[in-house]
Amino acid sequence: MRLRDLFLSMMLLFVFASVGFAAATINIGFFAPLTGFAAADGTSAKRGAMLAVEKINKSGGINGKQVKLIVYNDMAKSSEAVTIARELMSDNAAGVVSNPSVITPPNR
Repeated sequence: MRLRDLFLSMMLLFVFASVGFAAATINIGFFAPLTGFAAADGTSAKRGAMLAVEKINKSGGINGKQVKLIVYNDMAKSSEAVTIARELMSDNAAGVVSNPSVITPPNR
């Protein structure tokens, strides 16, 4: 895992979760390829996001609220990424962290 990935994950968490929310926890959706040809990249990104959440929560959370990372496997498929993004929007996730650089384009 690169330090840049960890820093980027932390910054995204702060940006998306800095607004106050009514829930006791702030849910952040995360999706990346955790299986298949790009699993190493996705797993590395997931570890960075989890480390960022751990660090945030150990320092008291965001505005006193703990952050929860909700992890999804998009299998490097654009159709899965769209389904996951829609689900996260309907679940009112405070934000989303993704590793879209490995998503394959849909078949035409």
